[in-house]
Amino acid sequence: MTERPLKIVLYLLLGVCVVSFLMTIFGNNALKGAREDIRAAKKSADSAISELKKSQDRVDSIHADMDVLKQYASNIRKFVELSDQQKILEETRSAAEKKRLKDYIDSLRNEIKKDSLPVIEVTVFKTPK
Repeated sequence: MTERPLKIVLYLLLGVCVVSFLMTIFGNNALKGAREDIRAAKKSADSAISELKKSQDRVDSIHADMDVLKQYASNIRKFVELSDQQKILEETRSAAEKKRLKDYIDSLRNEIKKDSLPVIEVTVFKTPK
């Protein structure tokens, strides 16, 4: 009689092992699916980060271009002011005023930046006398 309860216990133990084995197999499939989802999410996040970096580079480039344009505008303003002062100088008869205007024109020329900007063609129109 002691063999029958032992067989029952062995069959129960074997059943538990089989159920455990099946759960492990199906559980690993679920984990594998979750891993694949995580990999896909990581790839998507990496792609988004890459796009953000490209956008930041574009913004930086536009910002640099804007700085160059500001410098051009500043130089154009100074050239216009210089031309205006030279015209006033030609029309001025007083020696003291001419001296003051020449000094101011020299200071304007010194303010015009001679940095890495390309040369701008400037045409000065002279009024007929």
